[in-house]
Amino acid sequence: MKNYAKIILAVAAVAAPMQALAVTGDVQFNGTVSNTCAITVGSAGSLTTNVGQTILGSEQAGGSAGTATIVATSAAYSVSTDAPAAFTTAPVGGGTNVTYASNYATTGATTIAQTNGVNALAAGTTNVSVNMAATKSSGSFPSGNYVTTVTLRCE
Repeated sequence: MKNYAKIILAVAAVAAPMQALAVTGDVQFNGTVSNTCAITVGSAGSLTTNVGQTILGSEQAGGSAGTATIVATSAAYSVSTDAPAAFTTAPVGGGTNVTYASNYATTGATTIAQTNGVNALAAGTTNVSVNMAATKSSGSFPSGNYVTTVTLRCE
């Protein structure tokens, strides 16, 4: 009977619930981040002179800013302008002794903070008004047609 009891205890120990072994599985995740910034140029600006015809600019009475729209997918971008280096079209003498400047104003998805004239963009749509001025250091602008380009950057 002693052996019989030992056999029953051994069978019971084997038949008792056993603790399961731990098993793991790795679930992978994938994603793509696409930072983009697109500029759509709206209307061209127009230039007029001051009374002394020493400044030819879009902010003079009768001039107008050029417009553009920037759509950014993240806050990783800033907007800036590059002033022209020269007129692409000007009458004789119109492009001599001239300094160029550009500026801009933004509305929409921009942050208020500016660093060195650069607006940090937020994700979304930003409307930009671009202005340009050419200033004669001596003499005045002669009559004729003037054309130049300001580069708007989103970087």
